[in-house]
Amino acid sequence: MKYNLHTKIKYLFSIIFLVFCGSFLIAKDASDINAGVWRGFYVSAAPLFELKNGNFSETTCRTATKTKYTEILWKEDMNCRVGAKVEAGWWFIGLETNALFGIPKSNGKMSENWWTAAFDPNFHLADFECDTKLISDFEIDSRLKFDIPLFKFVRFRPYAGFSYNILNMKASDASGKAGRTLSKISVDNEGAQAYSVAGDRVDYKRETLDFYLGLQAGVVLFDRLTILGDFNTSPVFYLNSVDHHYADKTTVPNVTESYTLNRFHTNFPKMSFGGCLEYRIWKELSAGASFYYTIINSVTGEEYTSPSGSNYKDHNGFDAETSQSYWKASVYAKYRLKIGRAITPRPHEKQAKKPKVKHGKVEVRRY
Repeated sequence: MKYNLHTKIKYLFSIIFLVFCGSFLIAKDASDINAGVWRGFYVSAAPLFELKNGNFSETTCRTATKTKYTEILWKEDMNCRVGAKVEAGWWFIGLETNALFGIPKSNGKMSENWWTAAFDPNFHLADFECDTKLISDFEIDSRLKFDIPLFKFVRFRPYAGFSYNILNMKASDASGKAGRTLSKISVDNEGAQAYSVAGDRVDYKRETLDFYLGLQAGVVLFDRLTILGDFNTSPVFYLNSVDHHYADKTTVPNVTESYTLNRFHTNFPKMSFGGCLEYRIWKELSAGASFYYTIINSVTGEEYTSPSGSNYKDHNGFDAETSQSYWKASVYAKYRLKIGRAITPRPHEKQAKKPKVKHGKVEVRRY
């Protein structure tokens, strides 16, 4: 039996909802399990610092033969990002939002390869590298989560959310090797000539939006340290990119100014897994760290071209492909304000015993 995307999403949400309800009932029936769970409204805020490292590629392929026409590999080389983490919730339900801004910096190398010879689709025409700079980077991530305590020290947290990222980069000062089509010498041969172009070569903009489902599970130790494993995947994923190549007539092969627009829309290409830990320093203050590794499997999309950056037309006979992998590590310090009361006191918050009254008088113990 075949299921379409909407049916799959319905099943996923139904499973998460049923697990949430069952876990809630289990936790509610066991009074000791609920120890220390906050029953009321809470808000928290935290400054956030993050490092991101990885790479992504964009490839133009011939539709008929599936051979490569051009390929560009961009690197995100230990990009620094700063921002904030804000959370608000009630009892088991919370809404968490992270906003991050990348710090502009030199960003390693971008490599580009061409197989543009008409007589042979496998003829390697050019291979060069450029210095790159991160111009801007903004990401916002928001998720609705259900924080369910199980068996006193176990935490189970299903969640759903979305992530939006817009990235701008620039490549300049190209150097490498170029083949010659007239004499049919590819860059892999000894007769290949040096290729060098100074100045700006490529402006690049990449915009992604995805909706994801995930699960965190872990333990709470000593009533202070929370350790969680995390996995999520994106049933809905969108990506648009614009590649602006500057013109250069001084080299062989000549480079004409061009704009390329790639559009991708697919289901379940992205997987992210990792973990986080958080230590409660005082009642309202805690510190945390996280590490995640993300893979975006190869996605095929549509390609459009334009000589001026407007009135894009379909690049007939060619498709676009992209893939990406990266890791992120972050640290934060969080202040949490609670408005309400705990369902039951924590083990170390024992209530004082009432004094005994005998014959109308308070009994005083003597030691």
